[in-house]
Amino acid sequence: MPKVGMEPIRRKQLIEAVIECIGMFGYNKTTVQKISKQAKVSTGVLHHYFANKDALIEEAQKYMLSSLKQAYLEAITGAVTPLQRLHAIVDATLLGEQSSSRGYGIWLSFWSECMYSPKLARLEEISQRRHHSNLVYTLKQILPKEEAVKQAHIINALMNGLWLGNAIGSKSKILPINQMVYDYIDTLFERHAINSVPLKLHCS
Repeated sequence: MPKVGMEPIRRKQLIEAVIECIGMFGYNKTTVQKISKQAKVSTGVLHHYFANKDALIEEAQKYMLSSLKQAYLEAITGAVTPLQRLHAIVDATLLGEQSSSRGYGIWLSFWSECMYSPKLARLEEISQRRHHSNLVYTLKQILPKEEAVKQAHIINALMNGLWLGNAIGSKSKILPINQMVYDYIDTLFERHAINSVPLKLHCS
């Protein structure tokens, strides 16, 4: 019988182990045996907490999305204007762990598996909706709603495309990718002659 209080420790240990394995081996080559070895537990212990590899993968994706949300919340702390907030959203999306070699491998594995797993696809859809909502909310403070929605789609597509380019090896030799998105956003603000409107607070 597991010790009292061990469940959250073991679950986190196994979640971190599967993330490490996906980063090293990719989704398809990540096995229960490799996860157990990485976590330094038996396969029996793994199955005590998770029914199978897919259940563990789902929890790992939740963990990664939660970490990304936390990075976003930390990045927007102190943002005073919509422009500052948008720059912070860009940094939280394009910089940090998700843009490391390990992060590229993990996120690409998760996203490719979303094509075949309705549960993973649902989690990713929720995350994308939240991300889009935050962009729209900020842009609505300087643009009409319809234009804000349009620009949110463009900015998101720009970030996704630049991130993917870096992930597959087509790294920009001109500017860091976050700076490229800054330039687009800054031009948008200049077009509307706005750069210092006080920010209405909102987080999701």
